Amino acid sequence: MSIWRISTLKEIGTALRQDDAFRDGILSDFSFWGVDAVDGSTVTLAGQIQCRDSARWPVQREFNRRILNEFTARGIEIANPQRNFVIVGNGESGPHDTPPDSDIAGADQKGEPSSAATHPTSEAQGTPSVAANAPPTRASSGT
Repeated sequence: MSIWRISTLKEIGTALRQDDAFRDGILSDFSFWGVDAVDGSTVTLAGQIQCRDSARWPVQREFNRRILNEFTARGIEIANPQRNFVIVGNGESGPHDTPPDSDIAGADQKGEPSSAATHPTSEAQGTPSVAANAPPTRASSGT
């Protein structure tokens, strides 16, 4: 991680504190605490701008907005986590169904159900439902 990303955050915090619209609600400059998490291709940074309670949300929203704008202007990429889902149907193809491209899809994304999708329940095995397997009810004798 480059130190210029942290300095960018500090610059944004300083500019926000100098802004007349937010000056009275901010009690301190941006304080960088460190790296909070590293996960795959993302790094989570932790820090704080101390604010009055009534200014917390407006300052947070404006800080986040300025981060997005400034990072975009400086070419700093913000993580964009993506998840790909493959919906496995009943084998019938509709007009909008296209098989995944085997060159693009990963080994786990080829339209085949995972082992988690095949649970050994009585319904999956084709046997009668649980209610049909229940013990018979007791008949009461009338005396």
